[in-house]
Amino acid sequence: MKTQKEKTNEKLTKAKLYENNNNTSKVSIKELFSLSFLKDFKWYEWALIACMTIAQIIVSILTETNVGIAIFNYTISLAGFLYVVCASRCSFWIFIFGLYQPIGYGIVCLTSGVYGEMLVNFAYFAPMQVVGMSLWIKNYLIKKNQPNVDNTLVNVKRLRPKDYLIILPIVAVCYVAVYFILTLLNGQRLPYLDAFISVLCILGTLLLTLRYVENWYVYLIVNLSSSVLWGISMFQDDVSAPFMFILYITYTLYSVIGLFEWRKFAKLEAQENNSNSNSTSTNTNDIATQISLTNKAQSVKTNDAFCIDNENNNKINGKK
Repeated sequence: MKTQKEKTNEKLTKAKLYENNNNTSKVSIKELFSLSFLKDFKWYEWALIACMTIAQIIVSILTETNVGIAIFNYTISLAGFLYVVCASRCSFWIFIFGLYQPIGYGIVCLTSGVYGEMLVNFAYFAPMQVVGMSLWIKNYLIKKNQPNVDNTLVNVKRLRPKDYLIILPIVAVCYVAVYFILTLLNGQRLPYLDAFISVLCILGTLLLTLRYVENWYVYLIVNLSSSVLWGISMFQDDVSAPFMFILYITYTLYSVIGLFEWRKFAKLEAQENNSNSNSTSTNTNDIATQISLTNKAQSVKTNDAFCIDNENNNKINGKK
């Protein structure tokens, strides 16, 4: 039978576990969509926005672009830039800007005859924002009870060497398949470059959704390649090409910043994991030592008691 005190302690333990589970399962919308990423803007980020804005205004004047088209292209550029800024900070706003940017960019690709990127943006990038948000929220709930050493809402990680043996052949096969499909489409321009960018964009978005640092290496290649694609398109009388060229030059510069930020987060988390592992190992060793000492103490007591019993028996026998 349990005593009243044991029953009370058991109820308190259950209540505490229930409370911890409820706290773990709560999603703080205010925390997820905090505007702190705007407050933390660095001087070079404001400078990049200013340069991109001025460049696009100059281009729209020189090319005599329709005001509506110019504004539309600028909103795509701004959303895209804020997307990479939020990605570098692991901010959940990435999925808001990431939903608008591929839809707008897909429309530009449609009018420019870049059908590979159009299909990728409409059929893959936009839906992946919903998938990405759900996966990041799951990781956010896990990290709530962990030391937040890197001040991010989610954990980032690195690919293992054996992962490349799986990824690279798949990318190669997909490139050949996409290139072949694009060559069958009427009006398709630069299919070899479009296929390369489209396949790497899919890979980069997947790695970003799964929180791998290597997504920035992929996007760096994508942004350089896209700069070349739109640079070539500028000489083919494409109205939107100059705006997209400026955008991808900006992306390229910021990809380097994002890469260094995520590498720093991954390093801090690795140090924290090692620290926790060492702490757990130390605690385990301490417990083992305590158990060993307790067993020795009990053994000594047992031997002492045995000796005392023998002495008493000898005395009794001696008296008899």
